Amino acid sequence: MMKKAALITVVILIGTGITNMFAQVKKKKASTKTNVVVISDATDTLGISPDGPRFFLFPEFYSYWPINKNDTIIKYQCYDAENSYINVDTLHNIEDVQHISFVKVFTNYLHTYIDADGKPKPSTAIKTIYQYDKTGDDTWKSFDYSSNYSAELKEYKKDIVRADTTTVINPVTSNKQLTIRKYYKVAEIKKKDEIEQEK
Repeated sequence: MMKKAALITVVILIGTGITNMFAQVKKKKASTKTNVVVISDATDTLGISPDGPRFFLFPEFYSYWPINKNDTIIKYQCYDAENSYINVDTLHNIEDVQHISFVKVFTNYLHTYIDADGKPKPSTAIKTIYQYDKTGDDTWKSFDYSSNYSAELKEYKKDIVRADTTTVINPVTSNKQLTIRKYYKVAEIKKKDEIEQEK
């Protein structure tokens, strides 16, 4: 009975996390999430400083928080115009983000490699589920790999739908850096023929 109740709780929590990640519904009041992150790098190379918070505006389809389930991680990854990976914890200018991928990282037990001890180990695989590419000052192109569906999205940066914050702490210097992320509404731009069909 206890195992069943725990399993139901886990399923509800995972379902809630996935629902929140995919939801693109306008909310009357933006929700806020706060977390503290302790970096493992003992140096101050991440630019952590106590000089006030950093503010970033992201489109609502993006989420800073990954979803972990067993050996699988579902998360968003940001890239610049040259498709070079951007670590959002060290991001200085949001305009550098030109591509966003929604990916699944999982253990591939069918493909192994030999580790330093000479033992076979399963490899890690990455599968892109969704791709977003910046196409203009306020537009994105999205592509769903499972259905081959693509769409044009328009940004509404004044319409904030949620927010979250993280405080990164350097374990050596104890310097803190607060990052505040706000997420703005995006909506699909309907094609002319779709608008005419709705009339």
